[in-house]
Amino acid sequence: MTPTTKKTAAEAGTSTTVQECSQNNSVSTLYMLKRSNGTADSFGTWSGTLLPKSDFMLMVVRFSDLQAAYKNGSAEFTVNLDCAHAHDAHIDEIRERKAAQKRRAEERDRLLQEENALIKDLTGIDLVRDDLVVFMTQARRDGEDFQPFLDALQAIDDLDLERAGLTTWDDFSGAEEGGNNED
Repeated sequence: MTPTTKKTAAEAGTSTTVQECSQNNSVSTLYMLKRSNGTADSFGTWSGTLLPKSDFMLMVVRFSDLQAAYKNGSAEFTVNLDCAHAHDAHIDEIRERKAAQKRRAEERDRLLQEENALIKDLTGIDLVRDDLVVFMTQARRDGEDFQPFLDALQAIDDLDLERAGLTTWDDFSGAEEGGNNED
């Protein structure tokens, strides 16, 4: 099958094809995928051409339309706008989800850095929250001053309360029960 000319995209159908825009001219070429010839980074085609996945989009065209294009030597294909709009909305949703994940990860990192700086200020040692009980217990066993570790634990607990917008953990248990603190 020879390439057809003047195709901008493929309309929804049942055959898998890929569109390539040549930089040398304005004629786009439809390729027929041969999945067994593909790689992790490239689409395989029946012509043996490898198409980089980063620069192509899978499209489908009705087989009868492709046969007509082959018979005529050329054809024009139009983009199904419903598909294009739904695709764009899906891509926007994925981007927003990734951006939200990135923001959450950055916030977690910022909070951890804040905690670690507080712990180092109080203990003089680079530790994380989970290390405090172990170091406090070991210092106590060794007869050393364990108060800095205890102070760091309390400071981290106070920081957790502040982040939750509470002054005591009693407020938290009341909020879980529907805000009714009456017993």
